[in-house]
Formats: sequence, C-alpha cells, structure tokens
Amino acid sequence: MEEPAYESEPLMIDHDALDFAKDFVEEANEHIEAIELAVLEVERVPGDTARLDDLLRPFHTIKGLAGFLNLRDIICLTHEVKTLLGQARRGERTITSGLIDLVLEVADVLKVQIGAVAEHVKDPTGAAAPQPAAGATAQRARG
Repeated sequence: MEEPAYESEPLMIDHDALDFAKDFVEEANEHIEAIELAVLEVERVPGDTARLDDLLRPFHTIKGLAGFLNLRDIICLTHEVKTLLGQARRGERTITSGLIDLVLEVADVLKVQIGAVAEHVKDPTGAAAPQPAAGATAQRARG
C-alpha cells in the first residue's frame, strides 16, 4: 500500500517550550554541519558503513530533538532520509550521486526549517511560523 503524500503543517511551538526550542536550534545547526561533512566522506568512500553511520547519526538526533517539540515537518523529512540511508547501509540501495544530491537537498531544507524555528523563537507571536515547501523533497526521499 502506498503511503499518503507528504503535506506540510504549520509550525507551532508551545510558548512553554521556547527555551527548549532555542536549544534545539543551536544543536540542530551543529548536526547540519556534521551532516555536510559526513556526506562528503560517504561520497568519497560509499561502501564504508562507519561513514554511513556518521551520516545517519545527526539525522537521527535531529529527528529525536524535533520530536520533543512536535516539529512534524522536520520529523517527516529526517525520517525519510534516515530510511534511505539505512537501506544504503544494509546494501539495499547504492550510494549514487543522485542520492548524495538528495541528502544535501534535505540538509538545505532542514536549514530553512531550523531557521524558521529560530525566527519564531526570537519573536513568538502565537501564530504559525512559515515553513519551506518540503513536500517534493520528502517525496523524492521516499523513493
């Protein structure tokens, strides 16, 4: 059975979670940097499972942190890329330039999403924070 298409939801952060959201932004940005470094290593040595683990780990951490804040769009996107990378780690998918490009695209979308969280935390109005259109990227990550 085919999964339903990804649909973005407005980003809402509970006022009581603003301090945690600030910490999330800081930590998530560090993990994005780790992703960008790790993807270059995976591209250089695609069959090395340790390097794939180094790439998977920051996505996993971002997803977990986003779960505490119920940041559904970030959770969905990181879940999809984790699934792809897990398949590659198990030898079910080949690391190709297209896959590397997709992982970098996901990292770019995550940067914008995390930036939206950062902006919302600076000026929490109670309204939804804008989110980038991530549906097409999430669909491609689904394969």
